[in-house]
Amino acid sequence: PEVFKTKPIVPASVHSFKYSVTPAADIEVNRLILFKLLSASGSETTGSNIKYSRVNAVPTTIEDGTFWITDNSGKAMVSGESLKAGTVYAVNFAIKDGGKYDLDKTVNGVIEDPAVLGASSGSDGSSSGCVFNPAQSMSLEWILLLLVPMLASFRSRFKR
Repeated sequence: PEVFKTKPIVPASVHSFKYSVTPAADIEVNRLILFKLLSASGSETTGSNIKYSRVNAVPTTIEDGTFWITDNSGKAMVSGESLKAGTVYAVNFAIKDGGKYDLDKTVNGVIEDPAVLGASSGSDGSSSGCVFNPAQSMSLEWILLLLVPMLASFRSRFKR
C-alpha cells in the first residue's frame, strides 16, 4: 500500500494525492477499486476497509473520498476503457482533513491515509476483490494464509 501523510495544512481542507501504477496485465477501469486501509487494532472502524468512489473525469473541485485514474497525458480514464499492461498511469484521490478518509479523523492540519489499489473479479466492478498488504510485517492475514495449507495437509494425513 501507499501511505500518504501531509505536512501541516489548513485544517478541514481537502487535498489530492497521486501515485504511479503500472499494471502487469490489461485491466478494465470499471474493475479498479481504491481502498483506504484501516488499522487492524486500536481503531473505532476496525473490521473493514473503506472504498473510494471512482469518478470518470478529472474533477474541477475535489471531494473527500473520490479517486480517478489518469494516463501519462493527464486524461482521465473512463468506464469502458482499459489500462494497458506495462503502461504507467496515475492514481489520484482526495481526502479532507478530519473527514471519513483521514486516518485520525481529527481536524488537526494533518492528513494520513494508507491506500491500496485493487480490482474486483467482475467486469462491472460489482464483485469484491481481494487485496493483501505485502508491505505489512507478519500479521494475522499472512499467518492465516500460511496456516490453511498446513491444516489441509495435516487433515489429509489423518483422514481414513
